[in-house]
Amino acid sequence: MQKFRRIEQITVEWLSELLGKLVTEFHCEHEVSNWAQHARILVTFEDQSHVRLWMKECLHPDIGSSEVDYYLKDYASLENAPLLRCYDACYEEGIGYHLVLVDASEEFHDRKLVAPTLNHGLAIAEAVALLHRHYWESREPRSDSEWEALFTVLRPGLPIMERLTERSLTSRFNSNAQELVERRTNPEGQTLLHGDLNPTNILTPKDADSPVYFLDRQPLDGKPVYGLAVYDLAYAIAPWWPRDFRLNHEIQILRCWYEALNKPTYAWEQAQLDWDISVNQCLHVPLGYCISEESAAEMEWLWRWQLSNILGEGVSS
Repeated sequence: MQKFRRIEQITVEWLSELLGKLVTEFHCEHEVSNWAQHARILVTFEDQSHVRLWMKECLHPDIGSSEVDYYLKDYASLENAPLLRCYDACYEEGIGYHLVLVDASEEFHDRKLVAPTLNHGLAIAEAVALLHRHYWESREPRSDSEWEALFTVLRPGLPIMERLTERSLTSRFNSNAQELVERRTNPEGQTLLHGDLNPTNILTPKDADSPVYFLDRQPLDGKPVYGLAVYDLAYAIAPWWPRDFRLNHEIQILRCWYEALNKPTYAWEQAQLDWDISVNQCLHVPLGYCISEESAAEMEWLWRWQLSNILGEGVSS
């Protein structure tokens, strides 16, 4: 079944083969996002039963295979992984990929418009710890040159953000950059990351804070991110949760993650230090919107809010 397909290539024959049951008809509702086209597919079988599928078609010559690997390879052997069921996926180099997932939209929603709760934070912590354990200390850390390439992209945003906010941020950025480079030399506490656990990539039931499912691991270069494990957890809450609320609950959430991780050689004190480094690294999120004057103006509504959540109000040195 693993052949790259476009949404317009969906047929009853293909769906029958995919699902192992005779399909008599299907109905598609099309959607478009920043990087992909989507189809919500209502499939009707010969016995008049139904199944709902979600097909994602991503066409980009540089997109890479990361999201296909996320479902088909990286966590295929992980029991109870917080991923939606994947019926089919295929990546074609230089073109893009497709995914066919279960459509959970009737019962689940993302967290973009849902107020954060402690219980939801704890659910994220437990679920992401399960992913982190699977690749714990398994690869070489990101190199100095890879870190410097990232810093080089972000640094043009500093004078723009400082001018627009009248906040001093360069010293904080440089200190964190040094911490990240120094920390990479110690493989302890590092793992394969999701890398983009923003609220739109986290699903929960419409009437509950858990269970959680994580969507959309999609770095454009196709290379999954390997780094400090706790960054996934910091990124999931620090840029998006009101700062006072986050500060009131972050130690409890971090402790939940740490205990679910169950890695005795990784000290709790080190996890706390890595948390502080990772929360500061979250400054990269709003800073990324400010690397050009045009982007800073267009996305000011978002990055100002993120900056306030991460650092609070006022001038920060």
